[in-house]
Amino acid sequence: SMGIFVEEEIDEKNRNKNTSDIDSPDNNNSSGETYVDPIQKRLATFKKLIIDGNVSPEEAFAVDGKGFGGSPQQQALDWIVLEDPAKLNADHAAVLDRYGLAVLYYSTNTDKQWKENTNWLSERGICSWHGIHCLPKEQIATAENKFAPTTTTYDQDNLVTAINLEENRLKGSIPDELGTAFASLQTINFQNNELTGTLPL
Repeated sequence: SMGIFVEEEIDEKNRNKNTSDIDSPDNNNSSGETYVDPIQKRLATFKKLIIDGNVSPEEAFAVDGKGFGGSPQQQALDWIVLEDPAKLNADHAAVLDRYGLAVLYYSTNTDKQWKENTNWLSERGICSWHGIHCLPKEQIATAENKFAPTTTTYDQDNLVTAINLEENRLKGSIPDELGTAFASLQTINFQNNELTGTLPL
């Protein structure tokens, strides 16, 4: 009977250890390394990229300094890290463009009233999102494309050169990220919408 008691005690300790491992993911693993949640690591990496690159200030994500809320910047960060099917890496050349467009979407489509939002916040490349134009991409010149050596119509992520959302029922304020997230943006057309604020220079 003493052997049964010892076995039960060992089983109980193993159960407690397994529960502790599940409840405390920061525990050290067998190799002595600290466990890091990959989602939290990705979130921290993207947030650091955005803040350090002066794209969005840290306070844009905080609510009274106590946590995180539903600001367009936080929604865009959550989307690109947790929901975006494209799952771009933080070092992708167009990742800040993708984030900047998500901020624009969440800032100006609060009532889901946009007239046209084809491909926005989808797995598709931002160059195929409605109203978005990117740097030209080389292509093989054929009769089908009228022997053009380049195209601006393609489904990839690249640096955005123009945003044309004229008469698209945009409402709200123009986000500062239009002047900070894009390295190659030259043209913005928001005519005939209901927006406040000024366009970045």
